[in-house]
Amino acid sequence: MQDKPVFRNPGFACVTVPPIIVFLLETLEATIRITIPVPLLAGIFPLGMLVLVAYSLTYKEGSAIEHYLGFARGAQSATFLVIFGSAVVVFLPIFYGEPWVGLSLVFISLGSILLPGLSAA
Repeated sequence: MQDKPVFRNPGFACVTVPPIIVFLLETLEATIRITIPVPLLAGIFPLGMLVLVAYSLTYKEGSAIEHYLGFARGAQSATFLVIFGSAVVVFLPIFYGEPWVGLSLVFISLGSILLPGLSAA
């Protein structure tokens, strides 16, 4: 059986979509000068990880584990992409007077590196 590319994995998609939305909102906030509430950004960012945890709770004893391991492998790859995106976006909030927003996104990303692997265990 041939493996799908990682970016076509549902785990990759579920972990990357919410942070990409936050990155786009941060970019819009920095360029167009619109104001987006920080609690909204903080609420959207970890939604993919919550889906990952909920998916791990649906595993039933005796069912095939390969599907879930593929999901977790895609999610693990996605966390590194999210860290890279956070490192790029970290400087945007500095320009509109909220330097801790970008730094907090980086710390959330760093904290999520081990979560996909641990949820597969």
